[in-house]
Amino acid sequence: MARVGEVYKGRYKVLERIGGGQVGQIMRCMDRQTGNDVIVKRLRLNQALYERKVYEGARGVKMLPRLLSGFENPGGLGYLVVEYIPGKPLGHHTAARLGRKSRRCLWS
Repeated sequence: MARVGEVYKGRYKVLERIGGGQVGQIMRCMDRQTGNDVIVKRLRLNQALYERKVYEGARGVKMLPRLLSGFENPGGLGYLVVEYIPGKPLGHHTAARLGRKSRRCLWS
């Protein structure tokens, strides 16, 4: 589990843990080279490879954050570094539009 203050690849310092589950963790980090906030997704390698393809395939979609980098860890984890866009998560907006009953079905 990621800890606040931990640094990945000597570059990405964890500022907060945003979410996580069986597939991986999502953290807001500071890129120590640029000073910008970014999102680092720490995922099972197969999930990271899949998501990387999704980001690369959606380069022209302005609602998705840009994929900035990706790297692998010998422990079988993949890391994706994506642009940080402040605001509420997409799931929040989707659940609000579908209503409470549907939200339980989607997220349970």
